[in-house]
Amino acid sequence: MTALAPAWRPTSTRLLPPLGLLLLLLPPLLSPSLLGTPSCSFPHNPISSNFRDKFNQLSDYLLRDYPVTLAANLQDEQFCRELWHLVLAQRWMERLKPVAGLRMQELLEAVNTEIHFVTFCVFQPLPSCLRFVQTNISHLLQDTVAQLEAMKRWITRGNFSQCLELRCQPGIELRTLCLPGKCLFY
Repeated sequence: MTALAPAWRPTSTRLLPPLGLLLLLLPPLLSPSLLGTPSCSFPHNPISSNFRDKFNQLSDYLLRDYPVTLAANLQDEQFCRELWHLVLAQRWMERLKPVAGLRMQELLEAVNTEIHFVTFCVFQPLPSCLRFVQTNISHLLQDTVAQLEAMKRWITRGNFSQCLELRCQPGIELRTLCLPGKCLFY
């Protein structure tokens, strides 16, 4: 019978791990996300030069009046608003993939790849004050293309960590009147 010897001696007076192990563990412990200020920056531009083509291809396959929602009361903060719209659009792409056919899934994945970079940032849960309006998928795609075009020029120049919590415009309250097939917001 063979007895295995422990990797360390329990009677050892050395209670600290070796210095090499400490140096390996130190960088992750100092990462910004563990210090309470998560980083949200993009050193390389994640927006491709042909992103519009992928949206156009998807648009050709979609029912133009497929209902989706857009946030109606996001605060209009410089550098954040566009990113917030992309976060919400990316969530829609993820929701649509499981109910789409094979070709549509491929097109949704191509579009999702263009906006997937937002998932590298750790966003807070959506605020309860956020209100959505129903629109159709073509408006969502147009809005997403507009946000990508706006961000493409300056996405590598800043840190978006101040944008990790979506904020609502104060004092904006939407009232809804729903009729068969259509909802009005006033």
